[in-house]
Amino acid sequence: MSDDVVSTLSPEHIRQFVVLLFWRTPDDSGEGDENEVVEGHMAYLNRKATCGLCPVLGPFGDEQPLRGLSIFNSTSIYEVRALVATDPAVMARWLTAEVRPW
Repeated sequence: MSDDVVSTLSPEHIRQFVVLLFWRTPDDSGEGDENEVVEGHMAYLNRKATCGLCPVLGPFGDEQPLRGLSIFNSTSIYEVRALVATDPAVMARWLTAEVRPW
């Protein structure tokens, strides 16, 4: 980053977001029918994207334990934790969620 760009950064130019990391459970021991859970998870993500709450989201392109990332237009980790608790894949324990301020 050039010195010109760094010198123009100030608190009013920096936005805070909340990042959500989806992790696969260690033994893939989720509950329920996997296809139904995936369908519910995708519907959950589409609702968050459509309303503008989560404009950046998606899976990683490999088979590592870290499965996906979502960036929420929120400054509250508590709000995002409450929202992700309703995700069917988290509720069925196919994925765990890590919520971080960013």
